[in-house]
Amino acid sequence: MLHVVRKKVSDGRAAACRCPRKTIVALLFFGLAAVNPLTAKAAHGIAAGMLKVEQTSAIDTNDNARVTLALGIGTFQAGDFNRADYNLLINPGVAASRDEALGVLIGCVTENGRANFGTNGYPTSAIERNGSGTYRIVTYLSPGIEYNANVAGAWFPYDRYLGGLARNGNALNGGTNDTFTGSPGLVLGTHFKG
Repeated sequence: MLHVVRKKVSDGRAAACRCPRKTIVALLFFGLAAVNPLTAKAAHGIAAGMLKVEQTSAIDTNDNARVTLALGIGTFQAGDFNRADYNLLINPGVAASRDEALGVLIGCVTENGRANFGTNGYPTSAIERNGSGTYRIVTYLSPGIEYNANVAGAWFPYDRYLGGLARNGNALNGGTNDTFTGSPGLVLGTHFKG
């Protein structure tokens, strides 16, 4: 059986070619197989992944979570964890201490509701900096109650993408964002007003 496939040629017109179904399937299969998300970091610099977070106990303790990397793109790795705090390592080895200085992390919850303690919870997430120069994704219910949830994150390097992280230098809750780390050329007070 032959199928007609249309493709756009350089002058914008559509050209048709006749291809057997097996050829089309083979082209699609090998075309998709050529896109390997595990080696994609080399092309665009982004490291991303999804973390599966299991609630290990119905008791609300700080060690009631087990975190595994469900999907990793580039060098995205799960680090240490506890209830609702999931540390990440973007750059391998000791270079991980430069994750915060070299790029920004964006995180999110990947499930719509969860029942950790027999009742539904709808957590949100944020990112936090660690004293070691690495990042972590945190999840919580309002008003700031730590709550386990599956999450995803993507780290964008400052030398390839415009981005930054603004914060209060003294970690003052509600204080002015007076400290900024970001892409070369972005300036606190000019490009970001705290």
